[in-house]
Amino acid sequence: MKIIKGFSLVELLTALAISTFIVLGIGQAFITHKVSYRAQNSLSRVQQTGRFVIEYVGNDIRRAGFPGIVEEANAWFTAIVPALTADGGGSNSDAVTLMYRTTADCLGAATPVYTDGNQYAKNRFNIVNGNLVCTTFDDTNTQLDSQVLSTGVQNMQVLYGLNNQYVSASTLTAGDWADVTGIRVAFLVNSVETTVDFTDTNTYTLLNADALGPFGDNQRRRVFTTTSTIRNRLDRS
Repeated sequence: MKIIKGFSLVELLTALAISTFIVLGIGQAFITHKVSYRAQNSLSRVQQTGRFVIEYVGNDIRRAGFPGIVEEANAWFTAIVPALTADGGGSNSDAVTLMYRTTADCLGAATPVYTDGNQYAKNRFNIVNGNLVCTTFDDTNTQLDSQVLSTGVQNMQVLYGLNNQYVSASTLTAGDWADVTGIRVAFLVNSVETTVDFTDTNTYTLLNADALGPFGDNQRRRVFTTTSTIRNRLDRS
């Protein structure tokens, strides 16, 4: 008669302990990888958002004041619209409105026809509830449309190039706006998503505004700054 031998209690307990350690090790490795992935994903999102907003707004600044055909006696040379531009003051976000001749505004919609028979865009950029927003206006400064361009943009500060220095909108007089030749913009971008085992204890300074933070939350942040020349102003000088 053949005797079938099984595992002893000690052998079963030993196998169970080894299996438990293996499972715990795999689980810990998975958690570590997940935390690392979320951290890298947050940093990547901040980088992508920052690159997008400085390129998008910078491109609009470079187009500002474009009159189409300079020789036209009734050509519009307005680059910045003071009535729709604001200095937030302190650490509050600023707003800037740019104008140029084109058939499509910042939202891709057809631009209105002005009294000279040409089409112009008036695009205002500002921050609303942590989003970069573009709002469009007609020739009477009546709002046409407003949409979010990018989420995760917490703050925006703007300075204007005048007489070889960059100053706030609040320091400019009515006659100064036509002499502004460049715009410097800074954005505070956040990751929107939270990162485990990270607390934001940093402070952030955007241009000459009051410092922001520390926020004490789990979001990643970074400041992006760009300076763009109003090329059409230089062409007229």
